[in-house]
Amino acid sequence: MRDRGPGESMSRPGGSRDDLPNLWVTNISEDTQENDLCELFGSFGRVARVYVCRDRDTGVGKGFAFFSFEDRAVAQRAMENTNGRDHDSLILNVQPREQK
Repeated sequence: MRDRGPGESMSRPGGSRDDLPNLWVTNISEDTQENDLCELFGSFGRVARVYVCRDRDTGVGKGFAFFSFEDRAVAQRAMENTNGRDHDSLILNVQPREQK
């Protein structure tokens, strides 16, 4: 681990990255890229991070992704407006991701 200078904190003010509202998106195409989903979900508000799960060896998408939003209301609006929506000829399933 390297020493962190001023302003290089891994956590965000008021909480950790794990405190962010998260969504789990399934039934995405194996060809879907992070940018494709950021464009779709970013239309509802600021996306803090996105992770498309990929096969370690082939790099092919596994059909699901995780999103973190900076605001709970944005995450809720994104979920309501994308769940059941067609994307790349597949119907998205969008649910809140349970926090541990």
